[in-house]
Amino acid sequence: MIHCLIPDCPAARRGNQHLKYTTLSLLHDRLGHRGLRSLLAAEEHQVWADTKIRIESDTDCTTCKIATICAVTRNKYPHTPAGHPGHTVSWILFH
Repeated sequence: MIHCLIPDCPAARRGNQHLKYTTLSLLHDRLGHRGLRSLLAAEEHQVWADTKIRIESDTDCTTCKIATICAVTRNKYPHTPAGHPGHTVSWILFH
């Protein structure tokens, strides 16, 4: 009996080859947040013999967005260095 491959099925058997359908976001998370295009290219060139990628509608990664935020200045005013010793005062306030 020949079994057809169903994209919504997590695993399907074809002969002796066991194929698993994995979501793109899961592979992205588990493979160190690689680029989505590079994962799709790897699947196209059959890098994984037993895994096929199932594309989902939402592929936004919050971790990648946070990691790529540009460093901005936290202070809105320019730094003015001290003009003479004792000009700058620091304190710690305990509540």
